[in-house]
Amino acid sequence: MSGGEFSHIPVLAGETVSMLAVRDGVYFDGTIGMGGHSRLLLEARPGIKIVGTDIDPEMATIATANLASYGDRAKVLCGSYAEAYRLLPEKGINSLAGVLLDLGVSSLHYDKISRGFAFKGEGPLDMRLDLSSRFTAEELVNDWPGNQIEKILRMCGENNSRRIVKAIEKARKSERIKTTTQLAGIIEKTVPSFYGRRTGSSTGRVHPATKTFMALRIAVNSEFENVEKGIKTLAGLVEEGGRIAVITFHSAEDRLVKNLFSSLVGTGTWKKITGKAVLPTEEEIKLNPRARSAQLRVIEKNNRGIYEQF
Repeated sequence: MSGGEFSHIPVLAGETVSMLAVRDGVYFDGTIGMGGHSRLLLEARPGIKIVGTDIDPEMATIATANLASYGDRAKVLCGSYAEAYRLLPEKGINSLAGVLLDLGVSSLHYDKISRGFAFKGEGPLDMRLDLSSRFTAEELVNDWPGNQIEKILRMCGENNSRRIVKAIEKARKSERIKTTTQLAGIIEKTVPSFYGRRTGSSTGRVHPATKTFMALRIAVNSEFENVEKGIKTLAGLVEEGGRIAVITFHSAEDRLVKNLFSSLVGTGTWKKITGKAVLPTEEEIKLNPRARSAQLRVIEKNNRGIYEQF
């Protein structure tokens, strides 16, 4: 598989590089994907080395190919960034100049119908990033109690969670819900037709199944748990003066990162680089519509910060 077969447009690329790559050293790209952000970091400073992880073996393979020209400046591992506290020391890495987590799912996952992340075509209700895991969205939708499904939908901002769950419970009594189009169809028949209208937005309407699919993906891949565990453990590996940058794609995820960052800042050993989240420009959104919901937050480790307040 050659790197040239696949490409991906990294979101908030200029902002991320300028705020993160402020010093030489080893940087950790915990969600390396196809290597887009890592490539830009490597190009920004010749003294930067990248160690990246991706839980999806296919993505790790693509990133390895895409970054091969940088030689020993780039190393890609297959694994979860939440396990970085174990993976990095095994490779002799005990400190980091910076950390990047781009929490969005790659366009490759959405575009490959067989992975079950999107409803634009009929695919299996899968949604696993780690294909070695046995837990799929099909199991969640068909076997979980309704109140648990409703809880994860509400957590991701689905205002019609109860109505959607009742429709799912009714449908799965007749037959097992196995495909993306089955589930999307159930939701589309259930949620009012006006749902998802974006006032003044050029994108018009959002499919009523969008938030449900997002919530299922988050649950299947334990994404919130990984974010919390990952940031807390990676914070301990960052050198003084090093930074952590996190890109999120929905409000619940951003709120989690904001709270985690605030907790770190509250210890006096970190300071905020971004007050409010950095958003993409209108120009970037026109070029890459998938960037429209992206938000960037950055903090810097500063052990003297607590004293500098006085």
